Amino acid sequence: MLLLPGRFGVFLLFPAGNGSRVEIVELGRGQSLRALASGLESRGIVSSARLFTLYARLKGGAARVKAGSYQLNDGMRPAEILSKMLSGDVYERIFALPSGYSSHQVAEMLEKRGIFGKEPFLAACRDRKLLAELGISAQSAEGYLFPGSYNILPGRTEQQVVREMVARQQELLAAEFSTKARAKGLSTLELLTLASMVEKEAVLPAEMPLIAAVFHNRLSKGMRLQSDPTALYGVRAFSG
Repeated sequence: MLLLPGRFGVFLLFPAGNGSRVEIVELGRGQSLRALASGLESRGIVSSARLFTLYARLKGGAARVKAGSYQLNDGMRPAEILSKMLSGDVYERIFALPSGYSSHQVAEMLEKRGIFGKEPFLAACRDRKLLAELGISAQSAEGYLFPGSYNILPGRTEQQVVREMVARQQELLAAEFSTKARAKGLSTLELLTLASMVEKEAVLPAEMPLIAAVFHNRLSKGMRLQSDPTALYGVRAFSG
């Protein structure tokens, strides 16, 4: 069947819809152009998979599209869609996890951002099967959620995000904390807990070494730490 220039021109000039349909499209590594175009048509982003494939090949884009997640809508012309994929203009939903936040505070932030519900995320933090898989002997992933930036794309589960946060923390523990913990006669979890307490006690970063020294002296003498953050732990939005 021959493709009439008129039909092809209409396809290039007019989008499939009015922009009301928004989709996150995943372009996998090695995915064929034909499969990509078919997916775009089935989700209503383009009106013809065959014509989109033809257009991409004419533009030399068949082998140059970049893998990733793309936010597309049915109000985009084929040229706009292909341009995003050639430039690698991928969709990101960045979540910045501040240092010193409890799992409850993290869950509240995620809920406010509309990423996850608070309770499902906390349930993932307490998931015994997941904790065992991650090598965490505690009752939850509390203290193991690494502060930093995360790209949480639609479709990711709470368990996947907890796994990523913990994996980053464990890299740090393996590189730094384990040796320091053994040198001080503490378990890695104990040293991590102590570090969290020091962080909460300090008003300024420069105060942390002094506070840490005070805590270590108290521990060596068998004294109570008498740290306010341990009493305030769990209070919503506690920030120091």
